[in-house]
Amino acid sequence: MVYSSRKKRKENFLISVIVFSIILLVTFFYAPKYFLPVIILNQFDAKDNQNNIQKIISEKNYWVDSFSSSDEIHWSHLPLTYDMDEACKTRMNGAFEKDINSAVEFIINRTDGIITFKKINEGQPDIFFICENKLSAPSIDFYGHNSYDTIAEAEIHTNGNNYVSSVIYIYQSNPCIRKKPVITVHEILHLFGLNHPTETPIWKYDIMKDYISEDDSCDHEITKKDLDYLKNIYG
Repeated sequence: MVYSSRKKRKENFLISVIVFSIILLVTFFYAPKYFLPVIILNQFDAKDNQNNIQKIISEKNYWVDSFSSSDEIHWSHLPLTYDMDEACKTRMNGAFEKDINSAVEFIINRTDGIITFKKINEGQPDIFFICENKLSAPSIDFYGHNSYDTIAEAEIHTNGNNYVSSVIYIYQSNPCIRKKPVITVHEILHLFGLNHPTETPIWKYDIMKDYISEDDSCDHEITKKDLDYLKNIYG
């Protein structure tokens, strides 16, 4: 009887160890994936705007890199999710929001559906748009220029060979905002690694050129060279 009781206790102990080990394994593999983003999002209550921005661009955990064969810095997945602050939805009677939505459609169309986006209303987006007016913008932009002369800019974040959650600031309107989403497309493409053209002469309709004039026709396009670059990575 004593032997049987000890054997039973030993069996119960072994079962407990096995169950506890399974719980640890499940927690290790799945808890960070599903609960870490929630923890990050719950930190958005800070009053200071700059602190909020840093929370928004907190590193997002991706477990699979769908484009790992590329040596270029790239996004690990598509579609990219995007969202915007309230100012984007209200400034100029919604013109900023319309411009942003038109910009993502423009890129989808020009890349033949290879680059895709998805609008979300909650959760941590891959791209977050902030439509501050120029009076509340930082006095010096990320390139050392006076931000009052800057229409928009991209704040790019990477983790190893991947782009991670980044921010696009749109400070003020531009001559093309109701015609074609030239500026917003330009800034989004910065988040894909495209830079201002350096070869001369610069094609006047290159959407990545770093200036726009009041009399601009707004007929800008993504160059074939840049389209080939994107399709080579994500196609």
